[in-house]
Amino acid sequence: EIEIKNKVVAENNAVKAEKSTVEQQKNTTTEAKNKVDEELAALKEEKTQVELEKEKIKDEKSGVEEQLKKEVENRNKVVAEAKALKEEKDKVVHELAQINVEKIKIEQESAALLDAKSQLE
Repeated sequence: EIEIKNKVVAENNAVKAEKSTVEQQKNTTTEAKNKVDEELAALKEEKTQVELEKEKIKDEKSGVEEQLKKEVENRNKVVAEAKALKEEKDKVVHELAQINVEKIKIEQESAALLDAKSQLE
């Protein structure tokens, strides 16, 4: 009877020891899970920050592209205005050349008239 009782006590102690081991493993597993959850939460936060930074960069890029587009448009306007001014200058130079030709003709005619007048006198 004592032997049986000792055997039961020993088995009971073994079960308690095994239960304690299982409880320790459970606690270790829970701690590991909590650590993984914390790391996952940190990674998610980091991912969110990276996505926000990516959006910021995308917005900045869009702004730079818009500014560049405006600068190209302004440059094209300036080039077109310069071309128009050059064409206008070329017209004025041509007209001035024609005026000079007319002036020379008038001077020649005037000289011829003066010569004819002096011959008549």
